[in-house]
Amino acid sequence: MSQSALTTVEKETIQHLLWALKPLGAIPFPFVTTFLLIVIEEGQTQSAYARAAGVHRYTMSRYIHALGDCARDGGPGLGLVRLECDPEKMHNSHRIYLTAKGRAIAVDILRNLKRHQQAMVA
Repeated sequence: MSQSALTTVEKETIQHLLWALKPLGAIPFPFVTTFLLIVIEEGQTQSAYARAAGVHRYTMSRYIHALGDCARDGGPGLGLVRLECDPEKMHNSHRIYLTAKGRAIAVDILRNLKRHQQAMVA
């Protein structure tokens, strides 16, 4: 991006991105990116998502647990993902999947993005 001010189209695009992500509410950005990584490819391990995000696996574990049933502080999580034991692994390995709530939010985000694309074409 140049040092000049954003064009009207660029501002509208960023505004539409913010609007598209509105179904996630006011959650921290690392949770948003983690959620989107899971939406892109469900069923991966915490380590795989950590590599994709470029963060340590322990950091990713905190993000995933907050998106799941139980936050790091023991309080309730967001209920967007669920962890399932990996039957192919002997040690404590989990695969991550969207819950019904997480899937509904992903659908809302995609619907919002499609509306933006259609508005840009029109």
